[in-house]
Amino acid sequence: MQLREIHIDGFGVFADARIRGVAPGLNVLYGHNEFGKTTLLEFIRRILFGFPGKSPNVNPYPALRGGKYGGHLVCRLRDPGAAEMTVSRTAGKGGGALTVRRADGVELSEEAFKTALGHVSDEFYRNVYAISLQELQEDKKRQLQGEELRNRIYGAGLGLGQVSITELKRSFSDAADELYKPRGSIQMMNATASTLLEIDRQIRLKSSELSHYDARKTER
Repeated sequence: MQLREIHIDGFGVFADARIRGVAPGLNVLYGHNEFGKTTLLEFIRRILFGFPGKSPNVNPYPALRGGKYGGHLVCRLRDPGAAEMTVSRTAGKGGGALTVRRADGVELSEEAFKTALGHVSDEFYRNVYAISLQELQEDKKRQLQGEELRNRIYGAGLGLGQVSITELKRSFSDAADELYKPRGSIQMMNATASTLLEIDRQIRLKSSELSHYDARKTER
């Protein structure tokens, strides 16, 4: 998904702010301290993933200069011929009121929007796609060892898309356990091995009986 436009109705130091002409590839926004660069980044994050609940550890970025809290982003999917969509979010319960519309006016469900985002979580987006000074100052070990982060990076390298490496390993392990366990008896390979041992025992028994029969026949 590519950002094309950013429209801020009211968020932090911004009110009725517009950024148009965001092009594919690298776009540089620069400014002095307190210019609003971090605020802009946080606005994008929260429009995509929702406004957090009240917490002493989270900056709510109130609309300091007026305007309706929230705004919208204009995005385009990377697929050839994909239409633009407008992602709007305003204050409200459960992360805020989300509305997603295509350029033709068709409204998309929240699930369809998550699919368009590739089911990327807020945490993953923050640690990979939208790193701020705050993330750089936090515990790097926690960031780099996050289960989802590892899964996404490894999955991307292997071409697995949204498949969880952890879930994949677990499914392989479960499938292997269904086939064989060192001390199992009901698993397919364990049961087959037991059957083969019994067949082998029967063959040896019949061979012994045949040898005994041949010996008796010779005596006669």
